[in-house]
Amino acid sequence: MPFSFARLSLPLAALGLLTALPAPAQVVYSVPIQNPYPQYPQQNRGRRTRNYPAYPYNQNAQGVPNYQNYGTRGSRASGAPPRNTRKPPAPVDNEESVNTAPAVSADGVLYFGSWNHEVTALDENTGAVRWKFTAGDIINASPAVGPDGSVYVTCRDHNVYALDGKTGAKLWQFATAGRLATRPAAAAGMVYVGTSDKDKKVIALDAKTGAKKWERATQTAASSPALGPGGQVYVSAGKLYALDGATGAVQWSRDLNVLPSQAPTVGPAGAVYVGTADAHLLALDGATGKTLWRFATGDSLDYPVVRGPDNTLYASARKLFALRTNGQERWERSGNGTAWSAPAVGDNGVLYTGYSDSKVYALDAATGSAKWQFATNDGLICFPALGANAALFFQCEGDSKVYALNRQTGRPLWTAAQDPTQGPARPVLASGQKK
Repeated sequence: MPFSFARLSLPLAALGLLTALPAPAQVVYSVPIQNPYPQYPQQNRGRRTRNYPAYPYNQNAQGVPNYQNYGTRGSRASGAPPRNTRKPPAPVDNEESVNTAPAVSADGVLYFGSWNHEVTALDENTGAVRWKFTAGDIINASPAVGPDGSVYVTCRDHNVYALDGKTGAKLWQFATAGRLATRPAAAAGMVYVGTSDKDKKVIALDAKTGAKKWERATQTAASSPALGPGGQVYVSAGKLYALDGATGAVQWSRDLNVLPSQAPTVGPAGAVYVGTADAHLLALDGATGKTLWRFATGDSLDYPVVRGPDNTLYASARKLFALRTNGQERWERSGNGTAWSAPAVGDNGVLYTGYSDSKVYALDAATGSAKWQFATNDGLICFPALGANAALFFQCEGDSKVYALNRQTGRPLWTAAQDPTQGPARPVLASGQKK
């Protein structure tokens, strides 16, 4: 049963929500999170399973490229968890874990969900709590922020929630028959969600009212949607689907053996990039579904592809690959363990990612060489996100803290404590964000 936030003897502020970070230490991984999609056993290979991410990894809610990745990731795949061999230097004992990557709004607010059923808004500059909203169950995916600042959240209680971004007040909620475990996509007055379990669909909702506009059944559990330049909605669900965003009509579909973890990425000229279960990255024509090229990654991709500001593609399997849009490799990186997060890519020529050696790395986007590294208390439980004020945000599994780092130096700015017992989800970039 999920831990209740009421178990805390003091509120987070009284416990010292904002704390100065000691010199970082490295520990081994903590309690595993169950893979919510056991029908995909091929993912359990001694690495972390995917928690089936996010929506447009290539654009924000207004359809503008943000060079980020969105959504969640899971924990170590199977077996008994290794025992921590060092005590994490966590200055705060806490009881409610962050389970999503933060979404970072244009006005400097981080939004994230957690396993204690809460959506929390933090001040980007200080980490102070702006507001909290209690949903009906665990929140397994990152929020999405709409063009008007509304925050959209999917919850394990089968509800989509729309919240006021400034106050946290509930604007509406919509109940689905299928399970919700992926981040919604919000654009052009619509909110798109993918469901799983016994009712596998893509559902389109009116962003203002929550009224259902259309739904489309899918072959398997649906990924987070990705939005195309012509209003298309792309979804991985066994097949790769291209849907009309206004009506839900199927424009084309391809039986490519794509997993719900592989949310598509939309690139320049409308090309669509997606990973397959047979360890390939495919580029397809977004209008027709025709294959443009294939790239062998040697292992199935852990996360959706991320597109950088110069249109370089970054793909994380056991290695991190940088590819040109024609499928030619620019560089690959290994040697620090497995890449355990998709990168966040800034317009400063630097990308940021986490590895299984419990470190966050800043890498030169042109060469893959390390610029700096930051040792965490354990592996990342979500992917990093970039803030408006040169900050990098991420969560860590061992102590479940939200960390803010200086993007240029890797020095810590602040940390906000959450519960280490409750599991993962991650920071998100909202519309209009500055870089």
